[in-house]
Amino acid sequence: MHKRFIFILLGLLLLAGCNLPGAPSAATPTPDAIATQVSQLLTAQPTATPSDADVPGETAEPPAVEPEITSTPDVEPTESLVPTEPVATATPTTPAGDPKNNLGEPSWQHDLSSADVFYLYENEGTRVSHSDGALVLTGLIPNGWHGFSLTFAQKPQNFYLETVFNTRTCSGADLYGMVFRAPDTNSGYFFGVTCDGRYNLHVRNFNDGTDRILIDSTENSAILSGSDQTNRLGIMANGDQIGLYANGVLLQQVSDSTFTGQGYFGPFIAAYPSAGFTVEMDQISLWNLP
Repeated sequence: MHKRFIFILLGLLLLAGCNLPGAPSAATPTPDAIATQVSQLLTAQPTATPSDADVPGETAEPPAVEPEITSTPDVEPTESLVPTEPVATATPTTPAGDPKNNLGEPSWQHDLSSADVFYLYENEGTRVSHSDGALVLTGLIPNGWHGFSLTFAQKPQNFYLETVFNTRTCSGADLYGMVFRAPDTNSGYFFGVTCDGRYNLHVRNFNDGTDRILIDSTENSAILSGSDQTNRLGIMANGDQIGLYANGVLLQQVSDSTFTGQGYFGPFIAAYPSAGFTVEMDQISLWNLP
């Protein structure tokens, strides 16, 4: 009972920090609106069980028969009978600078088959739900409202973090990405990419209303733009050095010491201009750095 009370209290704190406006026109949720969502924070997730493997049966040896000798006419071999060289098939490769090439196995990983490490909710600006092995984020109003969900499963300091996002229908500046090194539920770094193939990095503190741009909106061909795309976003944070990656390609590296200690992380979404803009996060991996 004591653990349940703590978890509900954490949920209330989290709701106070999510769905804060990313644009001046967005309104902050009222306490009454937040209170109505407490019951939506936890959802039970079914557990799939593998089916029994097929067991091969025994096969009988064929009966021995005397070969029948028949004469065959002399014919030239057809082209189909002539041995040919095997056809080479392309194998997928990762970029030379992809951090995954040298980091080994992740320190922590989640395939989002359940949403047990992220909180689910819905208010007037954002919906965070779980469906078909993915955390689903939807921006309900097209005004740049930033809605996010943090996990308390890990609180790293120096790390490489990678997430896989799938976009649905989107356009223009519709934004999604990751919050990281969040010391609480109202502040942290925001690394986002847009539907039209741009990226940015902000450091935000909603406790005092500050929002500082570390990397302004920048186009990069490593980001797959448009609807129905899959992008693998990576963040390398080591001391005051922050490197941003898309599909294994380094986009940019900056230095900032606003938040250098341990912090929480999680996905965020901001719909602009598409009401109902939705992304799915179906994989998240963390490598702790020495």
